[in-house]
Amino acid sequence: MTWKYDNIFVRRHNAFVATASVWILLFLSPTSSQELYTTTQRFNVADYEAPEPFPYLHHFCSDCLPQIDESPDPLVSYTWNAHVNTSQLQVYRTHQLSSYKVIPSHAISEENLQNFFAVRKQSSSTQNRTVSTSLKVYQNCTIILDWGLERAAWFELQMKTAPNANVLASLSEFNEPYPDKTRELTKYGDITYRLETNDELYEGVRFTFLYISFSHNIDRSNKPNGADSINSATPFPPCVEILDVSLVAKIKPIAYTGSFRSSNVELTKTWYTGAYGVRLNMEAEGFNSVLMERGDRVAIQGDGHPTIDTALVAFASENVFNMVKNVLQQTDSSHKHVVDDSIMAYPLYWCISAIDYYWVSGDHDFFVEQLTPDIQVLVDRRIDDFLKPDLDITWFGWDDRVGNGWCYHDNDKCNREAHLAFAALVIRVCNDFSRALWASGQIDLAKQYYGQSATMSQKLRQVPEYPTGFGVHAAANVLNAVGTATANETEYWMTTTLNDPITICSFSQFNQYWILQAFGNVGDVNAMEHALESIQLCWGTMMKLGKGCFWELSSPEWLRFLNDGDAAPHMPSYCHPWASGVTTWLSHVLGGLTPATPGYTKFAALPYVSSTHPSVSTRVETPEGTILVNVTLRDDLSIEMHVDSPVSGIVGLRSEVLGFHGALYPLATNLALVNGVQAKPISYQKARQVLQDKVGSEGAFFFLWVPGGASSVIEAKYGPFPRSNVLPEQASRYLSATNGFPELKYPATIDLDRSSQGNGLNTYGKDGYILFGCGEGGGDIEQLPQYVANLTAIRHGFPGYINVRREFVGYSDTNPVYLPLSRHHASSLGQRGLGRINLEDKGAGDLNCILLDVTISNDLKPGQFMLSVYFGAESKFNRHAIRIMDGDTFNLIAPTPLIDDYVDGVWLTVRYNKSIRLKFLDMKGILISAVAFSSR
Repeated sequence: MTWKYDNIFVRRHNAFVATASVWILLFLSPTSSQELYTTTQRFNVADYEAPEPFPYLHHFCSDCLPQIDESPDPLVSYTWNAHVNTSQLQVYRTHQLSSYKVIPSHAISEENLQNFFAVRKQSSSTQNRTVSTSLKVYQNCTIILDWGLERAAWFELQMKTAPNANVLASLSEFNEPYPDKTRELTKYGDITYRLETNDELYEGVRFTFLYISFSHNIDRSNKPNGADSINSATPFPPCVEILDVSLVAKIKPIAYTGSFRSSNVELTKTWYTGAYGVRLNMEAEGFNSVLMERGDRVAIQGDGHPTIDTALVAFASENVFNMVKNVLQQTDSSHKHVVDDSIMAYPLYWCISAIDYYWVSGDHDFFVEQLTPDIQVLVDRRIDDFLKPDLDITWFGWDDRVGNGWCYHDNDKCNREAHLAFAALVIRVCNDFSRALWASGQIDLAKQYYGQSATMSQKLRQVPEYPTGFGVHAAANVLNAVGTATANETEYWMTTTLNDPITICSFSQFNQYWILQAFGNVGDVNAMEHALESIQLCWGTMMKLGKGCFWELSSPEWLRFLNDGDAAPHMPSYCHPWASGVTTWLSHVLGGLTPATPGYTKFAALPYVSSTHPSVSTRVETPEGTILVNVTLRDDLSIEMHVDSPVSGIVGLRSEVLGFHGALYPLATNLALVNGVQAKPISYQKARQVLQDKVGSEGAFFFLWVPGGASSVIEAKYGPFPRSNVLPEQASRYLSATNGFPELKYPATIDLDRSSQGNGLNTYGKDGYILFGCGEGGGDIEQLPQYVANLTAIRHGFPGYINVRREFVGYSDTNPVYLPLSRHHASSLGQRGLGRINLEDKGAGDLNCILLDVTISNDLKPGQFMLSVYFGAESKFNRHAIRIMDGDTFNLIAPTPLIDDYVDGVWLTVRYNKSIRLKFLDMKGILISAVAFSSR
């Protein structure tokens, strides 16, 4: 693989960088660059004295790319000179705050606070403003600083402190201190302090916390390891005087080479949020899987697939291609053990990454000589055990529908949906591999794996669950195994399984990437409108609740009770690049720009526009140069597409477009023009020869060639009359109130009762109940109705299913929170008692929940019944959320409530007619005392 240009940035900005003034900017010394960007002089404070692990930003141009308002990345417009060592990270210092809070509020004077923080809330355009005000603290307090967005950073400050002062600091991705990240500060020089939470210094940081306290006894012996303590003997005033606060953030010195813009601002923001999350997780020679240090901050082959895909569309360059190549070699499990290769899906995701790298880079020799035999090893293993019933797939996702995380123990096998989704993934990888083999000239191997794919497709279609028993994840993966599903089966899934806004979002956007791909592979108007709405539902939540990156886990339901910056249930990572696949999808599917041949020696442009989404612009950098596609649908249903490319390619105009009132308008092919000349169409067969299975069904597109080396303008017209067969009865299918999905309609209802307290057992437990921890020897009191076949309360995670600890709180006849006991279980100590199962161990990952499974007997179904759960908190801070699911499909069936403020007891009631799973997600402790049943 060779690049046509040594440096794409010099090429793109050669007119700009030729000026002397810019070359002066680009070749500033590291010290000068520090002053330029960190604006230390703006605050009139001394230089920071802590040595940094990487040099400050240098040899950069701060405005050689456009400033993108929708991007969270403060360096989105930056480029670096071609001679910069991109294998060495750089750092920048920021003082710019979004907000601050002091607890208690009177601990520091308001005037002092305003003077100190005012300029630190200003934009960088105020660099020349000088501020000499310091922050003086004379009493115990906590200072919370919100830096506005997440960075890969560490916290530094300049401070003078009295001998009897104690200052601790913490950091977090959310507005509560992250577990085990509170430390004493390490001192450097006279006044510089740094919070050091791990050997690499950086964490995912949006919030920092300072805990300041004073004692009467002066203690000068408390010194953290390897550094002087803040309790120094240096003479300081009888207070803590904060001279400056800052974050030092690391960054890999590479620029954005791809871009995306949509008429929907949220989609533009989505693209850049995904790209920024990947950028923050770039290391010198590879990618990490998580920004916060929690023990898994390494390159992982499966997690890395969306990360690699996004890097290839947002940052494509020779350096990034080499980095991807390096990561592929590091995480190749075909001949060696790598992190998490025991997860059977992960080597398959690695295969897709390797195939995608080949298509984008055109690195023929590497693909043929190394990647092809390694992919064969990995794929052949899965062909050999395809649909094996006891296959130990280990993990397929955090969603309960695919096993709720780890599922490989004797007491914990992965469920059927996970196995079906995995089988479809194997077929998809065979398909993709065959296509890449064909493109690389390995025809015999291509035919072999195409045949294997066809054979496995037939086997999958014969399982008893196909197609009606396939859930969201399995159905999506079948659609990604292009050619497996018939048109009727696709239509069935698009109108049922994949047409529910309540269930469409997976519990992690890693799995959501494959669901989004399924919509794109179906590709018609209905599927694309669903895709766009699913992005708003499944990724939009994270942009409302966080700033900077996409998360490890999320749910649209969390918008009911979380605000920006709040700590989410389950404590997921807030910067997890495995959730960034949407960026790739927006470029390749909505923008429609993909390689028609490896290395983009020919390109394909099949963008999607409609009345709900009238314009999109996509740019990608390729080994051949920059390709830009910009398309707009006007109000009169005329379409104009601008294509700039150094190479020729195929453009596909959709044969119908979604217009007004949900109507589909046909393309007037005789009015299609290329550079003012009537277009000469390419046949479907010819287009399929070039694009293989990426052309949709016959008649879906009007294909034409555009030349390379110049700009081309394609014009066409839709209408003037809509297709009669979609009006009026089918219009709502294409354009509903939610632009794709029908209206939200939960199959179950819920209520909260804060007034009945313990006596609610008499109402909610008419048919039966279980009282946790109230029985003999700390066991349960269980009197379940006949229609409850089974009830379990367990935790689930890496160790498998484990029992939840029971605890008896005590007896009290005067406390209304306690539950009334029957005469058989009452004690001489009281007629009311309280026990519970509980959980409060933040940091346990997937174990950070309790699963309550209630199985309803098929023979004794009572119709709709009430399942009620009683909670009694220890503290006003206790809170948790509950995912309410069907007990068989694990689809969400009701809104997700937040249970908080329940020291006085609260009942949650679910009305449903089938088995139920309640997943209690820890936030600040889960305390469950009873489960009760009533069908009256």
